[in-house]
Amino acid sequence: MNLVRIKDLYKSYGDKVLFDHISFNINKGDKIGLLGINGTGKSTLLRIIVGQDHYEEGEVNLLSNMRVEYLSQNPSFDDQSTVLDQIFKSDTREVKIIKEFEKTLSEIDKGEKSLLEKLTRLQNEMDLNNLWSYESEIKSILTKLKIIDFDERIGNLSGGQKKRIALAASLVTECDLLVLDEPTNHMDSEMTDWLEKYLNERKGSLMMVTHDRYFLDRVTNHIIELDNGNIYKYDGNYTYFVEKKLDRQNIEISTRIKNEKLYKKELEWIRKGAKARTTKQKARIDRFDDLKLNISQDSVENFEISAATT
Repeated sequence: MNLVRIKDLYKSYGDKVLFDHISFNINKGDKIGLLGINGTGKSTLLRIIVGQDHYEEGEVNLLSNMRVEYLSQNPSFDDQSTVLDQIFKSDTREVKIIKEFEKTLSEIDKGEKSLLEKLTRLQNEMDLNNLWSYESEIKSILTKLKIIDFDERIGNLSGGQKKRIALAASLVTECDLLVLDEPTNHMDSEMTDWLEKYLNERKGSLMMVTHDRYFLDRVTNHIIELDNGNIYKYDGNYTYFVEKKLDRQNIEISTRIKNEKLYKKELEWIRKGAKARTTKQKARIDRFDDLKLNISQDSVENFEISAATT
């Protein structure tokens, strides 16, 4: 089942093309690692998927009523809030139900029938969504991430602690797609091992960016690589990606060498004064022009110099 369908996505920054009409799907059960060198648009693509960034062309379609949770690379915080208050400031369905239940419970002494009916409805929603233990689950996750003072002011915490609080908030909420940007930053090996186990046991799809290759290898079942505006998809973990990328690069190198040899041969023919007098000659010149477009300018210049001196 397609949760997210991206078709012909195009986005640029000035003269730099980030996504040159790329297409891919995120399916139910996918655990995708998004790779690429710095500046290829990994974080931008995540923001586009969750609706926090724009694009110039293409389509980004999410399954109707699906739930997405997102951990940004640099989450924002209210420094005056406590750790727990920060998490309960989110606008997730779970938090909204809990807040509405607590508010209604505080007003129940008014004895109004409508409030009693509302409280009954909210109690049922708390049951259906397993929310009676929501706060204890948050505290459990925070503890695993070595955040133990739940009443501490956010402003007194380090950047790494803040990032882990944001991670806890994204993990505690049930969703169809979890999108994580650098979740293992500011973590020690104990926390990383716990997160690996948590994500492997978690239901739902996952898309993440991380520089931790070992973590990628143990958690993902698909890799998407961003490279010069294009994407390459691999149906396996990081080890599989490394093997298949090497195969792809070897094929590309072999093809390039063949094209460069052919280009040199055709360039020599052109320099001898070839004319497009016949259909066959014209077709050969057209093929030469196409070949020239497929070779980098540096290579073209080198071959032209070589041909001119032989």
